[in-house]
Amino acid sequence: MINKRGLTQQQAPQLAELGVAIALDLVTGLKLTFASGDQVALTGRAVIGLTIVPARNATDPLALVGFDLRLALANLSSRTRQRLIATNDITGLTVVTVHQVTRYQVWWSPVTTDFRANANQVVEQAAGHLRLMAQWPRQFEWSAILPVALQTSHLTTMARALADGKAESLDYTTYLSRQLTTMQQMPTGAATASSLRVVARLVAGQVEWDPIIYEPTGDEHVFGGIEYLSYPEILAMPVQIATTGDFWAGMAALLWEISFYGIDPADRQAGRDELDAALAESRAFRADPAKLTQFLAQLKADPATIAEYQPLATGRVVDVDDWLPAGTTVLDQDPALMAAFQAEFGAQYAAFIPKTDDSAS
Repeated sequence: MINKRGLTQQQAPQLAELGVAIALDLVTGLKLTFASGDQVALTGRAVIGLTIVPARNATDPLALVGFDLRLALANLSSRTRQRLIATNDITGLTVVTVHQVTRYQVWWSPVTTDFRANANQVVEQAAGHLRLMAQWPRQFEWSAILPVALQTSHLTTMARALADGKAESLDYTTYLSRQLTTMQQMPTGAATASSLRVVARLVAGQVEWDPIIYEPTGDEHVFGGIEYLSYPEILAMPVQIATTGDFWAGMAALLWEISFYGIDPADRQAGRDELDAALAESRAFRADPAKLTQFLAQLKADPATIAEYQPLATGRVVDVDDWLPAGTTVLDQDPALMAAFQAEFGAQYAAFIPKTDDSAS
């Protein structure tokens, strides 16, 4: 292995599994374009294997998130061989066949720190052939994301993505920089099987991002509520950004979701406390309706009085798009009606012991 900064040998089978093998009998030539702008032209005889991995759902149908190219050393000049192993910086791959010329763009790892070489590309030399590979990682660790996200070019991309369509006159670059720096200072929580995913969909030609919490528990489950997670919980979850649109635009959507209650840990904890209080109220309500229902059922009062107070025993189910987890039942009581009930039946209700399943048996 000449360069070990990118793929491992274990990832090579994934390229074969995910990729599309090009029929070599139709290939008459190949051209590689590098980040430096120079190019290398190869004859069809030099290519002994080529698998490409298109970016699924990408806005550019000719974008590649991976490739596996094998070249016969006997058909490579010494100069070409030296250029191929010098720097892993392939940005374009042009395939010439007997029918057409197809130019592919090769995506670079978004967490590449050295812009002269792609962290996802690797080259190895074996007996008789040279192998060049690249693969977009499925997930990224925060330890790799945070320092790179603070680079000016990425901050600018994310700031523009957040400013698009928003009326707030906010300095998004400063906002993001402060948020990322704060996250760098936080500890990482306990290991978890959960991950953060930013899925994307094309709506009227525009990419819309949706950050979710993914938990691979039996059936695959996804959840909202990222804004309620503590920083340590967030930092323990790897991140996966859909290959639709720009990686850093997807990261901007995730960071914005995380900072719904603010950047400072104390502000975010206040939001979490608010949720916990609401959930506690919801749990208490699940017990109270049974008591209220039984109390009203045994109440020796006229039907009109019972009907008047019946709404106190009901609740509402929060919509999926609301701020609480889907299906949460919350207390929905009229304070004036409750005050009237307490004034008329408060002492009786306080002394009333509802029947449970155990007591009923």
